[in-house]
Amino acid sequence: MEVKFYKKFQLPIPKKCPDCRHLDRMALRNPRELFERSCKKCNAGLKSTYMADRPEMVYCEKCYEEAIY
Repeated sequence: MEVKFYKKFQLPIPKKCPDCRHLDRMALRNPRELFERSCKKCNAGLKSTYMADRPEMVYCEKCYEEAIY
């Protein structure tokens, strides 16, 4: 099915297998890492993908829901 797709659109057939191509794409992504932060509003401890020295405001779930609703 994949070869049909490449032939239909006249694309070159890949030299690597689908799993290898997927691993190559995943290697280009940023690592997923959690950092200890505190809620901007109530100072509750939480984990976030944003580092502590980043300027983004991070809220705990309760404060976030209060701000949205």
